[in-house]
Formats: sequence, structure tokens, C-alpha cells
Amino acid sequence: TTVTAVPGIEGELRVGDVVVAHINSSTRLSDPETLRGVLRSTLENGTNQLNFAVTREGSIWVIPMTYSEGT
Repeated sequence: TTVTAVPGIEGELRVGDVVVAHINSSTRLSDPETLRGVLRSTLENGTNQLNFAVTREGSIWVIPMTYSEGT
């Protein structure tokens, strides 16, 4: 899943990053629907803090982010 925009997100995630996995739940993210599901379940559990493994320019990065609804 390639990042095309980062609305409502504070953190180091950048347009062009390829999101590989959600670290908190050890979920591999193979498509946008899986990413939406992770975001939905995280918010339903009362937190807005997420950590993702992403590839950027040939390297793997751990990216923390905070989701802020409405921004």
C-alpha cells in the first residue's frame, strides 16, 4: 500500500512510503482495505497511536504516527 496523502496524521509517514506492516498488531498490510481495518480497530480500542513498518527509498523504516480526526 503506497501512501498518496497524509491528512489527519502527525508523524513521519511520507507520500511515496510503502506501508508493509502494522507493528502493534503484527499485521502485514497487503492492500488498502487491510490498512483501513487496522486503523478502524485501533481507533475503536481507544488509541490513536500507531506504528508502521514502511519501505522508503529501498530501506525499511519504523514510523510512529498519531491519527487526528478532522484535520
